[in-house]
Amino acid sequence: MRNLLDIRVILDACLDVRGEAGSATMICFHGDASSELFTGTILQGGVDTQIEYAGQKRVLSARYTLEGTDYTGQKCRIFIQNEGAVPDPFCLFHTTPRIFTDSENLRFLEKAGLQGIVQSTDTGVRILIYDQTPVQTTEEEHWFRSGGRKIYGKIVKPVSEEGDGDGRHPLVILCHGYNATGDSGIHLARYWAEHGVAGIVFDFCGGGVNSRSDGQPAEMSIETEKQDLRDVLEEAMGFDWVRQDQVYLFGSSQGGLICSLVAPAYREQVRGEFLQFPALCVGDDWHEMKKNFSGREFECMGMMLGRRFLEELPEGDVAKQAAEYPGKVLIFHGDQDSLVKVGYSRHLHACMPNSELDIYPDEIHGFTEHYEELMMQKILGQIRMNL
Repeated sequence: MRNLLDIRVILDACLDVRGEAGSATMICFHGDASSELFTGTILQGGVDTQIEYAGQKRVLSARYTLEGTDYTGQKCRIFIQNEGAVPDPFCLFHTTPRIFTDSENLRFLEKAGLQGIVQSTDTGVRILIYDQTPVQTTEEEHWFRSGGRKIYGKIVKPVSEEGDGDGRHPLVILCHGYNATGDSGIHLARYWAEHGVAGIVFDFCGGGVNSRSDGQPAEMSIETEKQDLRDVLEEAMGFDWVRQDQVYLFGSSQGGLICSLVAPAYREQVRGEFLQFPALCVGDDWHEMKKNFSGREFECMGMMLGRRFLEELPEGDVAKQAAEYPGKVLIFHGDQDSLVKVGYSRHLHACMPNSELDIYPDEIHGFTEHYEELMMQKILGQIRMNL
């Protein structure tokens, strides 16, 4: 996985005209570009023209020319036309670039299926341009070791040529929710793998009635699941196809709670976290039962849990514990989630200065296809920005 062009734009002037039929803004800029393929500067005359007709979305068309050298050291120019529309609040700003170049070595850019991502900076914007064509992937089962137990997992990754030159890839380790399996997130791993990011899904030991890993639900607790994730993470970081500086955790519901509690101890190894309605409510939900329960097992949402689950519940303000992780965290939650109230994610976001919280309207504990796609795209964009 690599970005074809990384362009840093500095804004010079902004010219606005607002009429009854619509409005227009012309933004003049300069800047530079750097990547494995090309290094150079934006020539004078770069302009982004944004037009908004009354009652319609604002669209943009940026045109500019870069001058510099390609990866062989040959001098060349690249003309870029970037078309796009101002996105919905939860979207990354995506554009569709067209390129012309006098470099024979970069001629393939004229025919590639390109996409751009735009991110605001203190002085302007950063634009990444990459090939969005899905790549081939491979998928295989793998058994991880956790003490004397075996953890069932699947590895989904791009074919080796989509790595960063030596077959290595960014990696997302996905943690499923309560009474589920790794297969609940396999479609996410496959999507990211098609775009150059490897994924590992696995079954927590006793984490669901259909878990293929060792252990029974009555033996499962938040602490055992934390240990499962630690063991999967540490083994995965030894794989020779993993980019050691690009390892991420994704957690859904109880899996999000597990990620948020494990990440602080791996601040040097984990580049970022992605949390989907993280169940930081678990300790609060079971507080009264923990005080009063004297039996050995009890039923909860289709699983028979044991006393260990209650005895090893997290104590204190879980959000503040999770906030010890300093890296970038993206949090996604629905405002109609009745199982995990959105207030828990609001509190987590407030405790973590390096986090972003997307609250999806009318979404419950399980996103519809539209919002799940927005989540997948934003996560992919964040990983690309980190490369």
